[in-house]
This record gives sequence, structure tokens and C-alpha cells, in this order.
Amino acid sequence: MDSGNGQLNKRRRLGGREQVSAYLFVLPAVLGVLIFYFVPLLVSFFGSFTNWGGLEGVFDASFVGFKNYAGILKDPYFGQAVLNTLFTMIGIPIGITLSLLLALLLNRGLKGTNVFRVVYYVPVVCGIVAITLMWQNFLAPNGPFNKLLEKMGIAGMDWLAHRVWAKVAIVVMCVWKGLGYSTLLYIAGLQGVPRTYYEAAKLDGAGGMQLFFKITVPLVRPVTFFLFVTGIITGAQLFTEAQLILPAASRNQNYVKTVVLYLYEQFGYGYVGYASAVAWLLAVVVFAATGLQFALEGRKKD
Repeated sequence: MDSGNGQLNKRRRLGGREQVSAYLFVLPAVLGVLIFYFVPLLVSFFGSFTNWGGLEGVFDASFVGFKNYAGILKDPYFGQAVLNTLFTMIGIPIGITLSLLLALLLNRGLKGTNVFRVVYYVPVVCGIVAITLMWQNFLAPNGPFNKLLEKMGIAGMDWLAHRVWAKVAIVVMCVWKGLGYSTLLYIAGLQGVPRTYYEAAKLDGAGGMQLFFKITVPLVRPVTFFLFVTGIITGAQLFTEAQLILPAASRNQNYVKTVVLYLYEQFGYGYVGYASAVAWLLAVVVFAATGLQFALEGRKKD
């Protein structure tokens, strides 16, 4: 009996040591998250209620209440940035639709399918700066796109100098870059759909459109939901594309400025408290939109 208790106590001591060792291994990561994530979050939250002007004036900042938030909602440039950001999100349903159709084609097992999968995925692994500058040159007045139009007898134009076409260019570029990633997820989702569903539906006389809308679309809905949620989050944080797509002479134009680019400019002007308010306002909107999507998805499942 005593030996049994001794072994039990020994195991408990060893288990306690293992737990301590595990906590010590995890501690650096936890400290990193606390120092580089939660502390800046708290600082920016409290800073959004002050007239904080930067690191040099951190001790001179005074409490201004909701003045920053009120100023944001009254700023017409912020309103324009919101509209520009919403416009770029048109690419989310377009990209989802195209990637699903492309996945259906690539999932047929035809020869050369693997080559096409690699080709469509290449833009995903390329740097966004390189891709943005490539599209800028592609759409330049003397760029390849206008030269192609000239050969077809169509007059080209300065696409990036146009208030609407510049935003359309960002949408097309974002859809093109993310198409391979979305397609890959849809291919994985389609391969998880049992073929017996299609065979049974065909025996009942279902056509191609019925198979698509009654079987394929519902069964890949988890992938669609994931892409839509991540698309909203990514679209709300659009920055590099809007910053670099315009030529250097036109980068001060507001017709492609997104919310995050607007926020970045406020930091550059030294309005750190104001910029922190913009960041928190954007975060609240993104969290609310994401929560609404999860709530709607939960109702569909019920």
C-alpha cells in the first residue's frame, strides 16, 4: 500500500515538472503576444481618446473624449475612403464565382490539369508589390493593354487616371491574384463531395444546372463561407494595391484611397490619436460584419 502511494506521488511530481517545463516553453510566445499585440492594442485604444501627436509628444497628450471619432464621421475624405473600400469589395463575389467555375473545370481530371493549377496559383505566391507595379505598367498609356486595344481598332486611354476605371483596375488585379487560392480550396471541397449524389440525381432526371445548384453549391458552402468572411476582412484592410497602383504623379488623388491608406496618412501627418480612432472604428465594423456573417450562416444550418 505504501509503495503504491509512493509511486502515485512520484508520478504527480513528474507530472508537475512536465507542466512547469511546458509552461516555460510556451512563456516566450505568450510574452511576445502580450508585448507586441495586447499592449499596442491597449495603447491605441486609450490613445484614440486623446490628441496624441506621436512618440515625441506622448506625455503631452490630453484627453479629448469622442472628439476624434466625431471628426472621423464628419471628414468627407474618410467617407470617400469608405466608398472606395466598399467598391473594391465587389471583387469578392466575382472572385468566388470565377474560382468555383474554374475549380469545376479543373476537377474533371483532364490532361494538363496539374499544369493549369500551378499556373493559376503562381500569382498567389508572388509579392503584392511586384504584382501591383506590373499592373501599373500593364495599364499605362503606352502599356501592353492599350497596344492590344489599338491592334483591335479600339482607342486606349489612361486607365489609372480615370476615377472609376482606376478602382476597377484594383478590383480586377485583386481577383486575378486571389483566384488560384480560392480555386484550390474549391477543388479540395469538390473532391470531398461523394459521386453517388450526382449519380442518384442523374437517375432522377436532374440536368447540369440542377446538379450545380442543388448539389455542388450547397455542399461547398463551407468553402464559400470561409472565402466570403476572409474576403471581407482582407478587403477592409486593402492598402498596398491602392497605394502603389497609381503612377507617382497621381498618388495624391483620393479616388482610390482606402480606409487603411487614409489611416496610414493620418499617422504620417502626426495625428496618432486620430489614426488610432480610425483603426478602432474599422476594427469594430469588421468584427460586426464578421459576426453578422456567422449569425446568418448559423441560421442557414438550423
